[in-house]
Amino acid sequence: MVTDAIRYDPFSAEAHDDPYPLYRHLRDAAPVYHSPERSFWALSRFADVQEAARTWQTFSQTPGVDLGGFANLFGVGDFLDVDPPSHAALRDIIRHRFAPRAIGELEAFARATTRELLSKLAAEGEVDMATRLALELPVRIVTHLVGLPAAERAPIFALCAELIDQVPGQADPTARQLAAREQVRERLGALVQRGGDAGTILDDVAAAVRGGALTLAEAQGMLLLVCVAGFETTASLLAHAIYLLDVHRGQRELLLADRALVGDAIEEIVRYEAPIQIMARTALCDAEIDGTTIPAGERVVLIYGSANRDERRFEDPDRFDVRRPRLRHLGFGEGIHHCLGAPLARLEGRVLLEELLAGYPTWTVTGEIVRPPSHNARGIATLPVRLR
Repeated sequence: MVTDAIRYDPFSAEAHDDPYPLYRHLRDAAPVYHSPERSFWALSRFADVQEAARTWQTFSQTPGVDLGGFANLFGVGDFLDVDPPSHAALRDIIRHRFAPRAIGELEAFARATTRELLSKLAAEGEVDMATRLALELPVRIVTHLVGLPAAERAPIFALCAELIDQVPGQADPTARQLAAREQVRERLGALVQRGGDAGTILDDVAAAVRGGALTLAEAQGMLLLVCVAGFETTASLLAHAIYLLDVHRGQRELLLADRALVGDAIEEIVRYEAPIQIMARTALCDAEIDGTTIPAGERVVLIYGSANRDERRFEDPDRFDVRRPRLRHLGFGEGIHHCLGAPLARLEGRVLLEELLAGYPTWTVTGEIVRPPSHNARGIATLPVRLR
C-alpha cells in the first residue's frame, strides 16, 4: 500500500524520538506500507508481523536482518542472518548454554554482581544508571558466560560499542565502524585459536572449530553476535525497567505489594518498549498480505515495536500495566529466530527488579533521559538516578 499521507522512515527523527503515534497511523491506514525512498515494505500489525516472522520459507533472513549497509554487519557466523539448515547448525553449537538449567546456574552470579553494583552506586548519590548498571551488569554476565579473559573484556566491548554506535539518520556503517568490526573479529579469532575455559561459550566454539563444525570466520561472527546481543538489548530492558517503574510509580507500588508480579512486569516492559523495534526480511516469492502483494525479492521490515502496541492484539496497548494478562508479545522475536538469549535477559531483569525493590524501593529518576540514535533499537543512553 502506497499513501502520500504517511511517511515511515526508520532512520528519521520521528521514528526515533516517539515512534508510537506513527506506528498507530501505519496500522490503521497502511498496514502494508511501501517506501520507494528506502526500497522496502513494512508490516505493522501484530498478526502480520508474527506470521511473517514465523514463515522463513517466504520471508528469508538473508542477506541480513538489518537495513542498508548494516545488513550482515557482523559477518559470516551470525546465525540471525541465515535460514535453515545453516541457522540451526550454527545456533545448536551454543544453544545448551541458554537452556533452563544453565540459566538457573547463572542466577547466583547475576545476583551477587547486581548487589555489588547497586551497593557501590547507592553510595555515590546520583549516577547514570544506563551506563553504570543497565549496561555494566549484562556486560559482566556475558563476559562470564562467554569466558572472555579479564584483559580482553574492556577492549572487546569498547569495539562492540563503537561498532553499533550511530549518528542520527545514518543508513550505512562508517569506515570507523567497519574498522572496529575487523578489530573485534581479530581479537575474538585469536581467543578461539587459544581455546577457552571448560563450561564457556568460547570453549564450545573453539571445540567446534577444531572438530570442523565451524570455520574460524564463522566462530568470529558467532562470538561477535553473542557479545553484542548479550549487552545491547538487555541494557535496554534493564534501563527501561528502572525508568518506567519510576515514571509509573503506581505500578512500582503494585510490585512492592506483590513480588510475584515481577515476572509479569518484565514481559510488560519488553512489550511496551521493545528493545529491537524492527528487523528485516527478504520476500522469496510474491506474498499477499491484507490485499497487497509484496513482490519476490523485495525487502520487508517487520515492526516489532508496532506489533507490540497493536490494539487488535492488546487491550489499551499504550498503557503500561504490570498486571496485564500474559499474552504472547514479539519483544523477543518470533519463530525459529526467537531470541536465544531471552531466558538470560529475563533472569537479569528479574534479579535486578527483586534487588531494587528489596533494597532501594524509592529510587528516583532525577533528570531527562537521553536515547542513543538507532534505526532499529530503542534504548536509553543516559539515565540519571538516585538510589534510596
